Amino acid sequence: MNINVNVNAGFTEDMLKTLSSMKGKTLKAISGVSFHSLSEFYSDMRLTLGQFAIDVSCKSHVEPLISYDNKIINEEVSYFSCMKKKLTDVYAPSVHQKTVSFLINEPISEVVLVRDDVSVSNGEHYIIDRAFTIKTTDKAYTFSRREIIDESIYFTSSNKIEGIQSVKEVKNSWDGEGRYSVDVNRQFIFL
Repeated sequence: MNINVNVNAGFTEDMLKTLSSMKGKTLKAISGVSFHSLSEFYSDMRLTLGQFAIDVSCKSHVEPLISYDNKIINEEVSYFSCMKKKLTDVYAPSVHQKTVSFLINEPISEVVLVRDDVSVSNGEHYIIDRAFTIKTTDKAYTFSRREIIDESIYFTSSNKIEGIQSVKEVKNSWDGEGRYSVDVNRQFIFL
């Protein structure tokens, strides 16, 4: 029996327009709830710009996947999403903990989306928005996710795009301990 599963765990077109709308604006601050380290936000965060804010989340939705014994099972898959907010809208993280904020105050020159197109020989196909990067004059602020079930948003600040799970790591996480061949096509999409 040939089973096929297609999952699109990516931003919607409207969400991509929201991210793109940051270009030319000033990134004032990055805020979120951090449990383990200052480089990891749990489930959501806020990007504050001069004119508006964007709330970004990485939350799970139930999707059909193929189990090792070739049956359809329901499993949680995390998705990035975002929503434009007014500066007067109160940031309400999904967990009630103290938020941390990083003051940035830098103009945004580019927004880059990192998208993986993953095909697994067992019939699974995924479009996964792995990360997005906000480039300013001096830095690249990258917000990424790791495993497909992970709801954390990992944050790096560097002079280049980094902190993203490598293509080799993605392949290894999908190969079913050597049971399947995996093809990963990574795209860098300038919004």
